[in-house]
Amino acid sequence: MGAAFLFTLLVVIIVALFIGAVRGLVRSWQEYQLRLRLLEQLESHPEWIHSEEAVESAMAGPLATYGKPSRHNYALTGGILAVIGLGCIIIGHVLRVGQIAVGLYAGGQACVAIGLVLLVLGLSSRFLVNRSR
Repeated sequence: MGAAFLFTLLVVIIVALFIGAVRGLVRSWQEYQLRLRLLEQLESHPEWIHSEEAVESAMAGPLATYGKPSRHNYALTGGILAVIGLGCIIIGHVLRVGQIAVGLYAGGQACVAIGLVLLVLGLSSRFLVNRSR
């Protein structure tokens, strides 16, 4: 039972990583194709080119409306990861015996450590960005 669950979890993680990588590659390919088509149109109709700024705005316009990736909030991610890790530590401590308890406790400690690092980096980057304005 435990091995089947872990294997299923591993397969789900690998599939999710594969989907993320393919999605990024497809997005890059679509941006490349869009720029290529726009340049072909400008090449066939040179009267459309008024100035260098017009060409730059024409190149940036469709890509900007295509879907800008959102900024990642490291402080929120770190806080959530720390809370999840704290929950794992508590569950591992309550179970006290067995491989699952040890795994939850050790994994919880790792989650709390990584979460706190992300939280501090996120808050400090937010502070530095706001301070520079």
